[in-house]
Amino acid sequence: MIENDVPVPSRRPNPGAKYDFAKLLPGQSVFEQCAKDDRKKVRNAAYRVADYKKWEIVVRSFEKGIRVWRVS
Repeated sequence: MIENDVPVPSRRPNPGAKYDFAKLLPGQSVFEQCAKDDRKKVRNAAYRVADYKKWEIVVRSFEKGIRVWRVS
């Protein structure tokens, strides 16, 4: 069946959906509690969201997880 006017879905429907990074406003931060083995995965997810949205972020590791600050 041929159909007209069917919108093409986005390739990235909801970047950062697993974490709260996509909701950050400038000056805000979020702490993601994670095991030491998962920190690289969480950090990479934060940088992917920031790159996609053209944000500047700062990420620091702590004993129980990582914190992500949105700078701009």
